[in-house]
Amino acid sequence: MNQYLFDEQCVRYVISGRVQGVSYRKSVEKFVRLQNLAIRGDIRNLPDGNVEVRAIGQSSDLKILEQYLWSGPILARVDKVAIVLVNNELDKKKWKEFFEQNPFAISYEDSMEQD
Repeated sequence: MNQYLFDEQCVRYVISGRVQGVSYRKSVEKFVRLQNLAIRGDIRNLPDGNVEVRAIGQSSDLKILEQYLWSGPILARVDKVAIVLVNNELDKKKWKEFFEQNPFAISYEDSMEQD
């Protein structure tokens, strides 16, 4: 078991604005990789035009990610980043099991386009 598992947070972000069709998901995925953030999870387009990020990691890495979510790529316009901490222990366990071996990646499930 990962020694940091107990210090990790599970966070759901919903980003609103002009965030679809501007390579927002790719830029976030690349940012996480280039910054070497120890974050697992995914990012996907939502049918309502928003983008959702589900992330698990240390609070320091999640804060760095959150700062980037407010900017994104040059063509994006971020109006809002809603943050929901996953506090339910059963939900946290499910998230951690699901993302245990998965690096942060774009999810094309239920997405409207593949940018």
